[in-house]
Amino acid sequence: MKPNLKRRRFLKALAATAAVAPVAALPGVALSGPARGDDPPPSAPTPAQALADLVRARFGRHLNEAQLKLVQTDIEGTLRSAEALNRLSLEHAEEPATVFFAEPE
Repeated sequence: MKPNLKRRRFLKALAATAAVAPVAALPGVALSGPARGDDPPPSAPTPAQALADLVRARFGRHLNEAQLKLVQTDIEGTLRSAEALNRLSLEHAEEPATVFFAEPE
């Protein structure tokens, strides 16, 4: 039986997998020769770049470059929104503002 994963845990695992996935396995990515001493160390991709690379690897044959760029822009916007929501502190008793109106029959 498969474990019931929550959406947030799944997305964190997906981002971590994309960040750790070997870049050589992606189509169209060529490996360079050994690093020289004067080259700066390679930087880790940002979460948005890692997720965009995951989309490119999985759906790249169905999307053109403009669509892939739009996907990356959307991913960056979503991650910025998620960071803003994570910075917001709520108390346990706070609920969404819900207004109930009873309609007469």
